[in-house]
Amino acid sequence: MFAVIGSLVMISNHYTLNGIKSRTVGDGQYGTARFATEKEIRETYAHVPYEPEQWRAGKHLPKEQGLVVGCKKKGNSISALVDSGDIHCLMIGAAGVGKTANFLYPKYRICLCFRNEFPHHRHEGRSVS
Repeated sequence: MFAVIGSLVMISNHYTLNGIKSRTVGDGQYGTARFATEKEIRETYAHVPYEPEQWRAGKHLPKEQGLVVGCKKKGNSISALVDSGDIHCLMIGAAGVGKTANFLYPKYRICLCFRNEFPHHRHEGRSVS
């Protein structure tokens, strides 16, 4: 038993992380992540004017469907930034931070504006009843 413990101690001294070169931040240690530029935002997301009164009347209905990832406000007009790609969303947050009130409910209200005019299936050939 002592031989096993002794050999584990010897091995652990040889295989440590102490030999890894220390790098300063910005030397590629954490990747090359950055914030998107205004041009990249314009090219990536569909800008849908937020006009719920006209949507309820059946006018100016948006053609883009997808996940609303943000909004832009210019004067009195608001436009939603919609990612229409085949994406998923993971919402992580502690209790009471506003996951439902600030994320789920606004999207639910948009669906109500369309009066259930969304298709009942996402992919062709697979219908959901």
